[in-house]
Amino acid sequence: MGDIFQNPDAANGHGNGKPEHIEDRLFINGEFVPSIGGKKFDVESPYTEQKFASVYEAMPEDVDKAVEAAEAAFPAWSEMGAIARGSYFYKLATLLESAGPELSYLEANEIGKPVAQYCGSSTSVTSMQVDLVLTLHSRARCWRTALSNVCWPSS
Repeated sequence: MGDIFQNPDAANGHGNGKPEHIEDRLFINGEFVPSIGGKKFDVESPYTEQKFASVYEAMPEDVDKAVEAAEAAFPAWSEMGAIARGSYFYKLATLLESAGPELSYLEANEIGKPVAQYCGSSTSVTSMQVDLVLTLHSRARCWRTALSNVCWPSS
């Protein structure tokens, strides 16, 4: 266990704990893209003070592109019914779950905790994120009609 505190990449049941690939690009308008300026910054563990990732730095122009994409998507999202929105939340939960090792590694290192405390744990960051999305999904299925207040049970 001492190795885990000295080395956040120490074994956690999944090799050395570090995912094979860490996404470093920005997610804008439904796709991963490098920042307009192409500049990256290092992310270090506050515990070990070691670099564990290098990611693109969003520039004001990147933020403008993301806001433009969100504004363009908003009318369609606003008109979408609760069940259709719920299917998007469910898909998000599935994607978060599949990215579990990467998200757990990043979160553990970002806050300076041993990776082993996150990976494979029922209280992992990924677990909490999936629970949040599933809760949102469940709430999206609860909606008020003009005639009655009906809440559909989650499937």
